Amino acid sequence: MRGRAGILVRFLYISPSIAGFATAGLLVSVLSSRPSEEDGPLAQPRLFALIERLCAAMGAPMPRRVEITAEPNASAARASGWRGWLGRSRT
Repeated sequence: MRGRAGILVRFLYISPSIAGFATAGLLVSVLSSRPSEEDGPLAQPRLFALIERLCAAMGAPMPRRVEITAEPNASAARASGWRGWLGRSRT
């Protein structure tokens, strides 16, 4: 095929391979990322001051642990294990 139809056919033929390589690359980057780090108020004073102001404004308790990761997601959850079920420990 020649012209625009040929280009379209080639693109449709090659695109699954490109998507597969991109997916594999993202998977490798996620699996090779470093685990989260725990920092205390002494290492990150501005961050903990911000968290403290947010908790005070919302009337929420201050979290006992803050994990810093490279993931674009934030959450608050109960701690794992029996402490999370019996206590008010949040992460």
